[in-house]
Amino acid sequence: MAESQGYTETANQLGHDIGMLLKHYRRAITKSEAEAYYNITPDSV
Repeated sequence: MAESQGYTETANQLGHDIGMLLKHYRRAITKSEAEAYYNITPDSV
């Protein structure tokens, strides 16, 4: 979220300020990392 929308918009959507965002979330991930995460699917059996 932060990669595509920026810290301010992300913090607003999560309901807190930028300081809280940076305190509780380790780091922003890149767009390619986010896409890889959301493309995870269960293996076919």
